[in-house]
Amino acid sequence: MTMRRMMLFVLLLSALPSTLEAQGPTPPMVKVTRGWPLDRDGLVKVFNAVGSVQVIGWDRDSIALSGSVSKGARLFGGGNRRGVKLGIEGDQGVATPRAEFVLYVPAGAVVWVRGAATDISVEGLTGGVDCGSVSGAVRILGDPRDLIAESMEGTVDIVGSPTVLRAKTSSGALSWTGRSSDATLGSVTGAIETLRGPMGRVRIETISGTVRLGGSLAADASVVIESHSGDVELRLPPKAPARLQLDAARIVGAPGKPEPAGGGKRSGPRTIALNSPDASAASVTVRTFKGEVRIIAPSPPK
Repeated sequence: MTMRRMMLFVLLLSALPSTLEAQGPTPPMVKVTRGWPLDRDGLVKVFNAVGSVQVIGWDRDSIALSGSVSKGARLFGGGNRRGVKLGIEGDQGVATPRAEFVLYVPAGAVVWVRGAATDISVEGLTGGVDCGSVSGAVRILGDPRDLIAESMEGTVDIVGSPTVLRAKTSSGALSWTGRSSDATLGSVTGAIETLRGPMGRVRIETISGTVRLGGSLAADASVVIESHSGDVELRLPPKAPARLQLDAARIVGAPGKPEPAGGGKRSGPRTIALNSPDASAASVTVRTFKGEVRIIAPSPPK
């Protein structure tokens, strides 16, 4: 994801919260339950503008929905065994209806969820997952095959190891604990943190958010971090072979001659071989025009 695309992401979504302005007193909620048959690798689309959506994978070939919706709103849903679409819509008395959904779906299903002021959580799925919210939090727990997760103001928290990962925020924090062979993370001002690993091909882009890279690297890992003014912290495992290519306003904690404290001229490009002179070791490239790169020595295991 390029810087231009991140800015377009912000501009396109920035108009959406205006549709969520107060529409008078919050209407009372009424309970709902529905169910649909679905193949174990079927497709599910969920729409909910305000409230929450919780999706849980199970070992049955059906969908079970429970929860509550604003009184006067209408829950819609239907399809066939290959695909089901469901959501909520209001009338003139409930311009922006609210819903709290809990959905049990086949674990291997492909799930797509969209909301505005909507908290989204997904757990236990092994198929593809694509979910996005404007101001709500997004949380993923498990190992979906392919994962797309995004929020504008809300946080994105991923605990799992998808094969392919795409995640982004605008001002919300983004946290990922797991591993992947192909991951792209992005933000505008939100902080980005990665933990555990091992990581393969990873690309991280932000304009001014801080980046904390932690966890192990695969032997052939290629990690690229780009920022305009955000600081970057590298916390790699002890004795892990890696080749660092750093270009920053200031570099702190690197082996060799320390950088002078305070102002001074820009550090500029620097290549550092950690624990191995082999050029084929895992590669970590960091570019931050105004930010600082800090290399943190890992704490010894207890």
